[in-house]
This record gives sequence, structure tokens and C-alpha cells, in this order.
Amino acid sequence: MTKNQKAAAQQAFLESFQVIGVITRAAIDAGVSRRTVYNWLKNDGQFQERFKLAEEDARDELRAEMWRRAVEGWDVPVYYRGNLVGKIRKYSDALLLRMAYCRLPEYHQARQHERPETAVVGAATTIVVETVELGRDEPVRSQ
Repeated sequence: MTKNQKAAAQQAFLESFQVIGVITRAAIDAGVSRRTVYNWLKNDGQFQERFKLAEEDARDELRAEMWRRAVEGWDVPVYYRGNLVGKIRKYSDALLLRMAYCRLPEYHQARQHERPETAVVGAATTIVVETVELGRDEPVRSQ
């Protein structure tokens, strides 16, 4: 691989990786092997720095998607007898709780000795029942 080819392959890898966040898939997109990427990371200091920046971009993408699913939610179509009759907005309480746990030290400290009961409903929706802690007789958010 010539110097120009290497530079182009590294750039293609980094552009893909910052969006995908998976080394193997980004390497395939760039037309190089995963082993080649790891060799670059081991032996090329400039590539290491650029990789760190791309990795942070990939993390930001994940954070943005977690926020969207936890706070903004997503629409699920509702069908009746084969016809679309509406939609239901779903949220991921599990993601919201995980984000709160990671970002809010006071939430983390208050929760060290308590664990809310959780019931998984559907693939990605969690209803968190905190009746004792909040003094409520029903779930915080029902889906």
C-alpha cells in the first residue's frame, strides 16, 4: 500500500467509524482488514489521535440516539383489521434511567441502596414502578 493509498484508506475508515462506531464494519467500508486498523492504532501516533476524535464522534452519535429514544420517543403504527388506525408514541424508560444514573451524581447516590421494580413491556419499553419511593399507586409512565 502506497503512502497515498494508506492515507485514503485511513480517512475512509475514520469517516465510516465516526458514524458507525464499529471497527470491523468501518474497516470493511474502507476496504481494509480489521488487523490493518489495529496495526495503524499500534504503530501510527497520528492515526491514534484521529481515531480518538472519531471515537468521540461515534459516542456522541450513541448519546444522541439514546436521548431521542428516552426523551423524544418514537412512533409505532397501530393496525386494526389490517388497516392503519393510528400510532402510539413509545419511550425507553430504561435508557432514561441509565442516562440519569450516569449523568446525575445525586440520582446515583440516592439510588445506591434502592432498586425500583421493573417490568419489561415489549422490546424496548420499560415501565418503572416506584410506588413506595414516590408514594404513588400507579406507574410513573404507562405505555
